[in-house]
Amino acid sequence: MLWFGESQSDAKPRLTTQTQAIWQLLNSLNIDKINVVGISYGGFVTYDMMTTPERINKAIIIASPGPLFSDSDLTDLVQRAGVKAPEDLFVPENGDGIRRLYDNVFVSKKPLPDFLANQIYQGYFSQWKPQRTQLIQTLPSDRDRIQQFDPKQLPELMLIWGEKDKIFPLSNGIKLSKYTQAPIVVLPNTAHGVTNEQPELTSKLINNFLQQ
Repeated sequence: MLWFGESQSDAKPRLTTQTQAIWQLLNSLNIDKINVVGISYGGFVTYDMMTTPERINKAIIIASPGPLFSDSDLTDLVQRAGVKAPEDLFVPENGDGIRRLYDNVFVSKKPLPDFLANQIYQGYFSQWKPQRTQLIQTLPSDRDRIQQFDPKQLPELMLIWGEKDKIFPLSNGIKLSKYTQAPIVVLPNTAHGVTNEQPELTSKLINNFLQQ
């Protein structure tokens, strides 16, 4: 994805740009139709890709509400996290910000000494901060765009959610399940970091769904 690792672009940081970059990559590889899986922000990219249903076999969205998060949902999120804006949580400024993010992503607090929190910040979060901030800030307008797509036209979809998700609570997942008529698998004692907390189970669920 753009602005993660060494990937970058001069285009405006927003969901549309991310999705177009994935399609451009697939086109350059001469790959016409795919299965796609995305978690959290990647789930928004997945939903956006699903609005080109002729190129998607099956899709799995993990812990991401697609077009169904409201402004009040964002207000509740920042209140739970104790920040002023969503980007304050998702674009950490230092090691303390890493701790706050991890405390909200995982079901139990992770012991993070200063040297480790700072190392994670420098290695994964210190680059592309303006671009990542814009990705978060422009998401509501892209939400309104993808909400215009008829959910009945979406490709086959499965949802995976953590029972104790503090970023996008399970109620968001249930709402998306009803909206898309897609099955949802709820993992007990799991928060937002589904693929980190339940990697083997998540892999089995994905493989089983794709093989059906």
